[in-house]
Amino acid sequence: MGSTSNLEQRFCDHKYGKVKSTKGCRPLLLIYSEELLTREDAYARELFLKSGIGREEKAVIIKNYYSGIV
Repeated sequence: MGSTSNLEQRFCDHKYGKVKSTKGCRPLLLIYSEELLTREDAYARELFLKSGIGREEKAVIIKNYYSGIV
């Protein structure tokens, strides 16, 4: 998770091992993104998704993605 003004570049950085935290988790697949109006909104959303209820919401998003490709 995180925020960026250039999603394509951020994903490429992760995809090609330029980010230490995800370097060992490749290959990566971007399955969801959100566009928010302000950086403050993005940070607030990120904090929410890291909370208990937010983690549940994130799990539903992931489950819905994988149930759609079966």
